[in-house]
Amino acid sequence: MEWPLSELAKSCVDYAAGLDIFLENTAREHSIRDSIEELINLSKVLFALHQGLGHARYGRNISLIRHDLDAVVRSLKYTFDDVKKMFADTRFTHSDGSVPYRSLWEGMNHQLTKNEGINLHGRLERYNKFLEGLIDALKGYAFSWASSLALLLICLDNLPCQR
Repeated sequence: MEWPLSELAKSCVDYAAGLDIFLENTAREHSIRDSIEELINLSKVLFALHQGLGHARYGRNISLIRHDLDAVVRSLKYTFDDVKKMFADTRFTHSDGSVPYRSLWEGMNHQLTKNEGINLHGRLERYNKFLEGLIDALKGYAFSWASSLALLLICLDNLPCQR
């Protein structure tokens, strides 16, 4: 699988900007603010991983993370699909013309929790931790990798890898 990490990192920034509109229209909902922060952090981690994959000195370690990176990138794309759907649903308005930002936000999180057992913020947080572990593995840090492997086993139970 080709890893479009820099494009995903840019998408994180775009989604954070989109969520900022939701934040402004939902009385500063703390879970939206937390998700924006995780998206910005995720963008930084994805860029760092993208750069790490380009370093020749880490070439032999890429094979160690290949399957895990495939799974997390696929899962991240599915999560972004859910966020895009929520953004697209802003075209549906109340009779007074206002956009139901809060109900769209709550509906998406309810659906994520119902289907996958975790809301958007928790999911983004896990992506960040797991990808940081992949960066450590790429650099050859075995101890961090062992703890990230344990996190992967926990995360993959809750992250959508196939639909």
